Amino acid sequence: MFPTRTIVALLLMVSALFLGASAGRANLIANGGFEEGTNLTVTAKMPLTGGLPGWTVTQGSINLVPASYWEPAEGERSLDLSGDGRGAVSSIPFATLPGLEYEVVFSLSGNFEDNIDTYKALEVSADGQAARFWFDKFDGWSTTNMGWREITWTFMADDESASLTFISRAYSAYGPVLDNVQVELIPLPGAVPLPAGVLLLGTGLLCLAGFKGFQKR
Repeated sequence: MFPTRTIVALLLMVSALFLGASAGRANLIANGGFEEGTNLTVTAKMPLTGGLPGWTVTQGSINLVPASYWEPAEGERSLDLSGDGRGAVSSIPFATLPGLEYEVVFSLSGNFEDNIDTYKALEVSADGQAARFWFDKFDGWSTTNMGWREITWTFMADDESASLTFISRAYSAYGPVLDNVQVELIPLPGAVPLPAGVLLLGTGLLCLAGFKGFQKR
């Protein structure tokens, strides 16, 4: 007899062993480059009152900025996390496996259109874990030379889903700028990539075993 809880546990174990290694570490974040959603005029920043597909504004003011205004890290858009002041944005929840680590990669720059402060602080958090990163003003900064930095941070999942939050910690309305957000499962040491067909077969066998277990009740 195979109770439903046992089947779920077995499936999670299989996923923990091979997910990421076999699937090429797919990005778990929806719309990580902020390319989907509201259209922009040619040159304007656009305040986001609610959010974008995959993201919700959870605090203060956020601006969506087109490539015609300043260069993004990739694609055609980026987020100014201090619109009229400190803002915050959170991703929609994505599936995680408790006890496993996830790698967060994002691009960080800063809005230096005003010289109130030269350090643009950003805080990233997930599942009760957080870290702060800074972008420093540099000679030659301009809207066509944003000096994007790639930042990497890891967190350990404590539930079956997680949400990623980015908060401006700048002292003014000229804060950090965010783009190209990615989250990937870090494969367990020694995990061996397997063809997708093998994983499907294993999952099918587990489900079949569970079905036969229920038949014996």
